[in-house]
Amino acid sequence: MAPNPVMGAAPMAPNPLPPANNGEIKLPVPYWSQRDNMEQPFRTCNTSSCAMVAKFLGANISGDDDYFQYVIKYGDTTDHGAQTQALAEIGIQSTWNTDLDFEDLDKSLESGLPIVIGILHRGPIEAPSGGHMLVVIGRNANGDYIVNDPFGSVLDGYASEDGEGLLYPRDMLVRRWTADGAKTGWGRLFYGNNVAAAPTQVASAPVASTPPMQTLFASGNVPNPAATGQYITAEQLIQIAGGNAPADRLRELTPGLNETLQRFQINTPLRICHFIAQVAHESDCFNAMEEYASGKDYEGRSDLGNVQPGDGVKFKGRGLIQLTGRANYEKFSQAMNLDFVSQPEVVAQAPYAIMVAGWFWDNNQLNPDADNDDIETVTRVINGGYNGLDDRRNYLQRAKSVLGA
Repeated sequence: MAPNPVMGAAPMAPNPLPPANNGEIKLPVPYWSQRDNMEQPFRTCNTSSCAMVAKFLGANISGDDDYFQYVIKYGDTTDHGAQTQALAEIGIQSTWNTDLDFEDLDKSLESGLPIVIGILHRGPIEAPSGGHMLVVIGRNANGDYIVNDPFGSVLDGYASEDGEGLLYPRDMLVRRWTADGAKTGWGRLFYGNNVAAAPTQVASAPVASTPPMQTLFASGNVPNPAATGQYITAEQLIQIAGGNAPADRLRELTPGLNETLQRFQINTPLRICHFIAQVAHESDCFNAMEEYASGKDYEGRSDLGNVQPGDGVKFKGRGLIQLTGRANYEKFSQAMNLDFVSQPEVVAQAPYAIMVAGWFWDNNQLNPDADNDDIETVTRVINGGYNGLDDRRNYLQRAKSVLGA
């Protein structure tokens, strides 16, 4: 991380039922059973579910067996990251989320987009277990949900093998989908850039005059977070960072990351991907919140504002893009209206470790370069050169796959 002139290198009780919207929606999503899959039929619920939605959105695939061949290029059929990459290859944008709720289902359906969700499909409703993926394709006037379940019907313990267009009660999904409380539903949201068919509206179904914010944000058209109030989830950040990253630290950093993305308008998927790629490299895959060296080499560096004895060590590089030197700590203090000069170690702690990276990004006007997908320029501004460019590219590609950019 070489410096540049400015910076150094048991389930809870189910949540209450949300109010049901009036009206009915049923999307004409094709149905494919996982039971007849040529490979791993009892493990391919995720693949069959994603394939159904992909075909509905216009992907050029003949069936779930065809789509399976894309998935295994990137990983196991149960790997959500592999599904994201496979879908991206066939032109489908999506994100995997672990903090969804019924509001997210309704908003997506109202915009004409099905959702793949993960439920606890085994055992009684009072104590569900297991893990299974299916497609939510609609909703009735009572607020229950119409699904394509690739393995059959959970309502009879999968004695029935035909899972097309089933009605799964909302109160059952409360226990099997959001078993740990509000905003705990797992699922894949899709973005309607190439939806092949409009939803069938019945009775008094609401018709959205504009797509929901999640669709617009994912397309990079408006600077707003997803409907969940987040630009990125901890699970997505962990997927991007990879197995060498400290997962607990990433969970700790995620709220501050979302605050930073909003504050500094790093608010489209492409901008977010470039930002994360840079901070991931600069922080040694989020393992280094401050510079490994002591900082003695910065002693007496007037160009960094180190004019008092001990300034080199005191104002060593900290944060995910290492803030270095008394002068820069003073500037960051002024920007945040906080005193980091008297307590410089705070810059290495959440949320300021990530906030300082956003501040530097904004000061150097890097959003336009990210919009141009110009990793060379972004790297040169942050690093002062092109050190670690290949590593930054790897993080960028992984981020694009996870976030669908």
